[in-house]
Amino acid sequence: MYIVGRGVEFDGKQAAFWSRKAAEQGIAEAQSNLGEMYKRGMGVEIDYVQAVAWYHKAAAQGFSKALINLGLMYESGKGVEKDITKARALYKQAKMR
Repeated sequence: MYIVGRGVEFDGKQAAFWSRKAAEQGIAEAQSNLGEMYKRGMGVEIDYVQAVAWYHKAAAQGFSKALINLGLMYESGKGVEKDITKARALYKQAKMR
């Protein structure tokens, strides 16, 4: 709720705090959300390497949004070495979900 400001005022730091709690318990959507927060600097410092790490965790569970976002990171070379072939494979995997 803190991420979108629904029912409470938007608070990036609280959103990151609670997303991390859920992400550490293995919840793929929270892992993907935390990756997005690191990518955008929402409630945390921008850190592309951390973003990629959290996207990887969610993608390993087949979470489509994380597969796409991880593909974008490989396509742009943010937080990882640029790899268009890997990006395409991730997009394809997301499409099959």
